[in-house]
Amino acid sequence: MKLIRAAVERPVTTAMIYGALVLLGVIVLILLPRELFPSINYPELLVVTRYGSAAPEEIESIITKLVEEQAGTVPNLKRVRSISREGMSVVILEFRSGTDMGMAHLSVREKIDLIKDRLPIESDEPVVQRHNPFARPMMILSISGDLPLYELTRLSNDVVKRRLQKVDGVATAAVSGGQEREILVEVDPGKLVASNISITAVVDALKASNVNYPAGTTQERTFEYLVRTIGEFSSLEDIGRTVISVDAARGSPEAELRAQMEGRSKMLAPKSQRLLPLGNLAVIKDTFKETDSYSRYNGRPNISIGIQKQHEANTVKTAKRVRQALKELSVSLPKGTNLEVTYDESIFISGSLQDVTMDALLGALLAFAVLYFFLGSIQDAIVVTLALPLSIIVVFIFMYFTGRSMNVIALAGLSLGIGSMIDNAIAALDSIVQERKNTPDPKEAAIAGASSIAAAQFFSMLTNITVFFPLLFARGVAQQLFGDLFFAAVISNIAALVIALTLLPRIAAYPYKRSSGTPPGPAAPPSGPARRGGRLGKLWAVFKSGLKEEQVQVLIAKYRIYLNGALSRRGFVLGCSAAALAASLGVLAVKEKIFLPTIDQGQFLVRVDMPVGTRLDVTDRVMGKVEAAMAGMAEIKGTLVRVGSNSEESIEALGAHQAECLVDLDRENFSDSTEKVILLLKKKLEGAALEGASIEFLLQDSSVKSVTGGSAPIAVTVKGPDLDRLREISESMQAKFRRIPGCEGIKTSLALPTFETTVSVDKNRASAFGLSVSDIARASLIGIRGFVATEYKTEGKEIPIRVRIREEDRNNIAAIRRVAVRSPQGFAVPLGDVADIKSGLAPSEIQRIDQQRSVVVTSQILGRSQGDVIADVEKALVPFRALKDYSVELGGTKKEMKESFGGLAIAFLLAVILIYMIMAAGFESLLHPFLIMITVPLGIIGVVFTMAVTFTPISAPVILGVVLLGGIVVNNGIVLVDHMNFLRKEKGLALKEAVLEGCSDRLLPVVMTALTSILSLIPVALGLGQGTAIAAPMALATLGGLLVSTILTMFIMPILYLDVEERRSLKARGAAAKSSGMILD
Repeated sequence: MKLIRAAVERPVTTAMIYGALVLLGVIVLILLPRELFPSINYPELLVVTRYGSAAPEEIESIITKLVEEQAGTVPNLKRVRSISREGMSVVILEFRSGTDMGMAHLSVREKIDLIKDRLPIESDEPVVQRHNPFARPMMILSISGDLPLYELTRLSNDVVKRRLQKVDGVATAAVSGGQEREILVEVDPGKLVASNISITAVVDALKASNVNYPAGTTQERTFEYLVRTIGEFSSLEDIGRTVISVDAARGSPEAELRAQMEGRSKMLAPKSQRLLPLGNLAVIKDTFKETDSYSRYNGRPNISIGIQKQHEANTVKTAKRVRQALKELSVSLPKGTNLEVTYDESIFISGSLQDVTMDALLGALLAFAVLYFFLGSIQDAIVVTLALPLSIIVVFIFMYFTGRSMNVIALAGLSLGIGSMIDNAIAALDSIVQERKNTPDPKEAAIAGASSIAAAQFFSMLTNITVFFPLLFARGVAQQLFGDLFFAAVISNIAALVIALTLLPRIAAYPYKRSSGTPPGPAAPPSGPARRGGRLGKLWAVFKSGLKEEQVQVLIAKYRIYLNGALSRRGFVLGCSAAALAASLGVLAVKEKIFLPTIDQGQFLVRVDMPVGTRLDVTDRVMGKVEAAMAGMAEIKGTLVRVGSNSEESIEALGAHQAECLVDLDRENFSDSTEKVILLLKKKLEGAALEGASIEFLLQDSSVKSVTGGSAPIAVTVKGPDLDRLREISESMQAKFRRIPGCEGIKTSLALPTFETTVSVDKNRASAFGLSVSDIARASLIGIRGFVATEYKTEGKEIPIRVRIREEDRNNIAAIRRVAVRSPQGFAVPLGDVADIKSGLAPSEIQRIDQQRSVVVTSQILGRSQGDVIADVEKALVPFRALKDYSVELGGTKKEMKESFGGLAIAFLLAVILIYMIMAAGFESLLHPFLIMITVPLGIIGVVFTMAVTFTPISAPVILGVVLLGGIVVNNGIVLVDHMNFLRKEKGLALKEAVLEGCSDRLLPVVMTALTSILSLIPVALGLGQGTAIAAPMALATLGGLLVSTILTMFIMPILYLDVEERRSLKARGAAAKSSGMILD
């Protein structure tokens, strides 16, 4: 080949090319982003519309349905979900995989613009935004210290938050906990009505009294003076002195209403006005904003700041920038202020990448040791192993320039491909060494040796690549997650082949002396570990001396004896193999199956959900009980608690009825798994009085669960028109599921009704007073929730002044009825005169799927196989499927996996066909590739055995390991069949002799390749480091399958080859005899 000759004959050019490659690789390795998993783009958009304090049913009726209908016509839309809750409509648009989300965003924006005029005037403009359902803070900070809590809060918002949001890569910094100072004007609704003053008049008076106005300029001699009217509040007393004008000669609102209804529409003008100071109507307090969240770190009150990174930002680099910003901030913070990092995802990412990298390096060292032992030459071992780092460098370069990151999936692919990468170099070096025996010129020997195996190695590389072909047919986020594994495998195989055909022949062309075992003569004195004696010393001596020629011959002779015996008892060997395969398939059918293994980060989340409407202090009290249960657990190093949320913008913000606790385990002193600690905590909480709270424990592995859509193993969706009926159905369904063994943690998505006080406007009476619904709603809002009228400026700070009725009146319906509404005629109308105020139960949240009201009942599976539990669930759902006007759909993890991997079955079949076609082209035979394909399933025996012995469930990584295994098994079969064909055609050996001789000749290369692959996989398979949870099952499957398949292939392949060729020979002789008989006749 011209490429091989050019590489050998131009050594400087070859050296410069690979030198440049190494240099570029070092630069890229520094710049390459580091992530735990590949970047995943979720094809989802949110349409968020806010509408004051409107009830969920009102939100659903006038906003959500309208947005659903309009956005539902956008192309490539897969599913529409929505949530209608108090004051907010959230429509979630899920698109098909591969959709251009930029164009989808534009299309949705255009559709929403068409309906803006049909939405309520008081509602905010709908916001269309990208959505990641599994986004979580990459870092969480804790701020505590000697300052008062409100000062720490101000410091967090005004200094720390502002600085962090300027850091490159940071999207948001959300503050939780703390206190915010505010001036509270608590008015007495009774006094307002008695004084004929509306609560809106109080707000207007405060606004008008707290201003500075420019009045122009004056001139005196040569100077010009700016004139300003100063009227801003300078003290609380100033606020109390704010005057409100009162109509003194007004009749009662009832008299005015009678006059209106009797037709006396002309109102008398007030005879006089009087002025009342605000201090006579309200109590003015310098206090704190009503608490909407609590935060604690290790039981002590603190302020938490959750930092979200931008979607495209790199976690590790962003975390470094944040830490640098924190160093700069710590210098300027007041003394005694502690700013700590309580959670940093980048630490786990860096540790995981480091562990997987070290496993790969250790695997490479073990592979080098195997090569040295078999080749008996340190030079040859180095030459062969050199293909490994160079191939990996090429992969990193391609990853960088294609915008990928260094992540656990890509590194796992490289770790598992060590054997395949070295295999090309072994084959090339072996061919060159054999050629040296016949060609004295080292250069020509290198060219001829590499050229002779180029075609075979090319076909071998194609088969290795083709086995990963099905990954291209995965859909959704699964394709994005495992795409890097496919990329790494393909690039590394191509790079390894190019290196084996260029750099390796160039190095082999140098006339260095190649050792072949220990030369004859007196034995050298022992050194190193060997001198110390013992088993270790003997092993070291054997390893150092390498595999001697006579030992190789003994090994080959024994193998030949066993192979000859197997050829004599073909039926028995094939029958035993078939039985073992059948038994393995039987075990596989009942073996536990999951999609992805759990990644143990040494952290978990405790989620507390109280009934909707529960007060914040009650939720905090329940979370306190959970904290008390954790206080005595030595395995727990730290806890970070959030109750409620300060954030009103985020749809994922915690409500007053919700709390979370991030638990950090002590990994230095305890080795218990996170799941075991969770079980211990569950037992401790069994007897606690949790006041009806729902407690959920979540492992910090949402990045992985995102591939399955985060679904529970069982998720039943019920759709229908009536919420009460949906609730009845879901409760009945939950009761049935509780009787099914294996169903645990059964939940419903339907939130409990919340207590609600409704203000129903009497439009006849309201119009008689000239009041609109908006006037009444504004007065209600000011009175109950409160309204920030203006700001009080002091010490360089702007403190909000909030107006509302007294605390005792806010919780009293009779007092709420006395809240005064200002009429256009200038008098105050009690709220109870124009509206009916009553309390009751109402939906707290309404969920819809595909424009129908819905509820989802979910269940975890524990103690039984998923298939058995799902079969029982299907039976339990039979009566529900017969309900009129209500549909029932069983989904969950299994369905999500089917959607993500639905095309894999066809893709695997296509991959098998392509591999067969590649081998058929290489062999120029239709039969021999078929024989090789028959041996591929033999690896399943080893895979199932390994999974059973190590108690590892069948998962997606195991399947990927089997895929990788298929390529290696095929290569072994190609090597054997090719050499047996060569001996028969070129050397003229008889069939059986060619089989015995061919398999004996190729025993050492096959064993060497298998051992390098197996030993290189052991560090990864042990799964001792962080982040190896996905790579370990993959390595275990490949290791076990490779071990068994290599042994069986060395016996089954020759048996099949001999049997088929004998039948072909008999058939050919029969045809020849028949033909000769016809001639004689």
